[in-house]
Parts: sequence; structure tokens; C-alpha cells
Amino acid sequence: MISRENAQRKIVVMCNVADRALGSVIADIQKTIAEQVELPQGYYVEYGGQFESAEETRRRLTVLGVLVVLGIGFLLHLVFRSVRDSLLIMVNLRWLSSVALRCVCLRRHPVRASVIGFISVFGIAARNGIMMVSHIAICSGTKVSPTFPKRSAAGATERLAPILMTALAAGLALILWPSAVSSPA
Repeated sequence: MISRENAQRKIVVMCNVADRALGSVIADIQKTIAEQVELPQGYYVEYGGQFESAEETRRRLTVLGVLVVLGIGFLLHLVFRSVRDSLLIMVNLRWLSSVALRCVCLRRHPVRASVIGFISVFGIAARNGIMMVSHIAICSGTKVSPTFPKRSAAGATERLAPILMTALAAGLALILWPSAVSSPA
């Protein structure tokens, strides 16, 4: 069907995608059109529908994600008054997010469906990092050991059990939650 939009002719080609990710189908279509279709002057191809919505959401999440990470870093810096301590927690969050993404991929869950889990894991990891850095600072104030590595080891040893317990409980809840929700009652 040929219609008009914004005083231009428009040809709409529609398709449904099954058994494949929408992004990979669009990538194949874009590649095929680039290799095999020569568009006349004044013509162009525009991809819309769910793909357009997904791309807009991805762009928005990327911008918001960067702003959130910068905001967390700024707040950590305000609390600890130390770039080193703030970066220590932020590096831990970066490492944890890559591990969480690998776990989601291993379970073959869609990443969009796992956003709540990512937020939970991020919050728990940030809290654990803050607790650890705070405790190391407390150990520094009591002069447990004169060197930073020994103070860090002492603080980490004392906080290891509580942090592992909360992380394990939250991790098990997040792992078991999708299967509990999807199982028939």
C-alpha cells in the first residue's frame, strides 16, 4: 500500500518476527538491503514499529544509566570525601554488573526482564561496598594495623560473613524468583 506522510509518498513493508531476536532480524534486513537494493535518488529506508521503540528505549536507558552511575559516584564522593574509596566501590559495581549480565545470559532470560534483578544486585553491592569501606575506615581509626593492606584485610575479614549472607540470600531470591513466578499454580 502506498500512502502519504508529511507530503511524501510512503511505502510500508511489514513483517512479523518469530523464533529470532528482533535486532538480529533487522540487522540481516539492513545488510541485505545495503548489498542488494539500489534505491533511486530521493528514496530512503526507515525502520519503525517495535524496533524503533526498542532503539529509543535503549538510547534512553543508556543515557539514564550513565547519569545514574555518575550520580552514584558523586554521592559516594560526598559521603566518603575520598576519590579512592568512591572508585573502589564503583569498580566493584562495574565488575558485579558484568558478572550479573553473564548469569542472565547463561539462564537465557531476556535482559529487559532482568532489569529489576540488576537494580537489586546493584543496590546490594553498593550497600556492601559502603559497609566494607566504612568498616575499614573504622579499623583505621582504631589503629588496628599501621599499613593500609593490613587494615583492609582486617576490615574485610570482620565484614565478610554478614556481606556474604545478605548477598547469598538476595542472589538465591533473584535466581529462584523467575522460576517461581512462571511456574503454574
